[in-house]
Amino acid sequence: MRMNRWILTVWALVLALTGIVLIFMPDESMHALGIGGSDALAFKLLGAAHFGFAMLNYMARTAAIGGIYGRPISVANFAHFMIAAITLIKVSSDGEINVLRWFVTIVFSLLAVSAFYVMRSNPGKG
Repeated sequence: MRMNRWILTVWALVLALTGIVLIFMPDESMHALGIGGSDALAFKLLGAAHFGFAMLNYMARTAAIGGIYGRPISVANFAHFMIAAITLIKVSSDGEINVLRWFVTIVFSLLAVSAFYVMRSNPGKG
């Protein structure tokens, strides 16, 4: 249970940080990630979703997560992180080198692996 608590706290911190950055600095985030366009609304909505997920993970960090307990939370996090990682890998492999984009790709890939671990773990042993 301790390991899952630590992992959920890390998820909450990463998602809260990305959420706040995307909500308050969408244009700067798009520019830093090398994303063209001027529609900051999509980034603000993504930031709101990240911040909401952060609050969910923070509030659930003391509950038994893993196995059949807290399954919706672990599956939702796994789906989010895995889809984000796959999408970022695809976009980052376009030939253009963007260090920040690759950093975000690696972070979300590690979060996906940790979410899979939590989803498949026994909450009584962690």
